Amino acid sequence: MLCNIIGVSVYLAFNQRIRASVLARTLKKEVGDLKNFFKELGLQMEAMKNEKTGEPDIMVYIAGSNYTKEKKESAKRERAKSADKEEVK
Repeated sequence: MLCNIIGVSVYLAFNQRIRASVLARTLKKEVGDLKNFFKELGLQMEAMKNEKTGEPDIMVYIAGSNYTKEKKESAKRERAKSADKEEVK
């Protein structure tokens, strides 16, 4: 049941990304207890800092989602632009 709730929450979240602390509060569990469920579902985890509380948190997202692909492609474009600018100088 927990896997279903986590999977649907991530899938419906904005850009298919959600903080683990939000899921933990919703499910009344600890973030550490949910890590195994994230792995079982094949979700990617990225360490981050919660802006509001300043505490460590985990960003959970679907592996290979459009958002992560777009982010990687935009990073490649930015590197190419900066490399072109350096060559011009």
